[in-house]
Amino acid sequence: MRKLFFFLSSIRFFMIVLALLGLVSLIGVVIPQDGEIEQYTQKYGSVFAAVITTCGWNHVFSSVGFTVALALFCVNLLFCIGNRGSILTGHLIGASGAPAVPFRNIGVMGSLMLHVSLLFLVAGGIVQHYRGATLVVMLTEGEKQPAGAFGFDIMLHDFVISRDALGAVANYQSELELLDKGKSLFRGTTKVNAPFVWKGYFFYQTMFGHLPNVIKQVSCIVTDSTDDTVYAGTLPFQKTVTLADSSLRVLCDRFEGDFVFDLESGEASSRSHEHANPAFHMALFKSDSAIASHWVFLHYPGLQAHFGGYTITVVSYDPAFYSGIQVQKKVGTGFIWTGIAGVSLGLMLIFLFPFRRRTPKAPPDSTASVPENSIAT
Repeated sequence: MRKLFFFLSSIRFFMIVLALLGLVSLIGVVIPQDGEIEQYTQKYGSVFAAVITTCGWNHVFSSVGFTVALALFCVNLLFCIGNRGSILTGHLIGASGAPAVPFRNIGVMGSLMLHVSLLFLVAGGIVQHYRGATLVVMLTEGEKQPAGAFGFDIMLHDFVISRDALGAVANYQSELELLDKGKSLFRGTTKVNAPFVWKGYFFYQTMFGHLPNVIKQVSCIVTDSTDDTVYAGTLPFQKTVTLADSSLRVLCDRFEGDFVFDLESGEASSRSHEHANPAFHMALFKSDSAIASHWVFLHYPGLQAHFGGYTITVVSYDPAFYSGIQVQKKVGTGFIWTGIAGVSLGLMLIFLFPFRRRTPKAPPDSTASVPENSIAT
């Protein structure tokens, strides 16, 4: 039993467990997690995809192998804690079976604190895995979506992109409001690397992108047959605007970010989600009668469409964006922060007050031999 105790608390056993954890974690890093078999078939082939799903490598961090490796790591920590505790109390049994002398050392206390704190970190991860939750929602300005099992709705009021002097994206943020049956619970702004927190829920700004078929507004110029400007200004998307001092009305009712036209079906669409070839479907009305409607292209101003003697030229437009928000319910945060603090303090005590192997001295009048290795480090 004594040999088993020392083995389970030994560096050798720790290295075996660490290698097992590293191997399982490496599989989880190399192979994308939580995917479907079709994704793996496309990337690795049907045979290896079947191996991945059969062995559970697509959910490796919740697999039996990872759980066993983590359990062995906890066993090692518990026996190390028992070892350090026995050193502090003087009940450690030496190699010959003789009791050891008490060894009260601050460095040993630091080692004990380090191992206990590592258990706190593991406990925090386990609690977060089984009791926490994560949700990702994609929102556009003014849109509201339910936050699943969290029990509240999320509404995006405003999305702002900050750019540097060269025009590159420097930061972006979302102004969110949390609602419960229409009642406001909280309103805050989340930025990249600066989430806001509400009652244990963390709201992270994770991504953004262009909406492929929606814009905010378009800036255009309307001229008549004599090239006189009838209107120069912005048009809200899918809203009719009456031009000043005239009976003309203009409408942008459709947008394609990467315009392509199918000659067989006669339908226009976007070939991708990028705004590589922006096209605007414009309609011009006089009184209540439609004059004409055509596609107008931003990058090809020479392809002017004529609207019954009028010409519409697109100058610029404001794209509409979606904002990706990740919501996390963190329930193991207390364990994790306690573990981090304990590990830091324990390492500091170990390095400031290193403990050394000591052998108890026999009394002067005693002929008893002193056991070697009476204190294990």
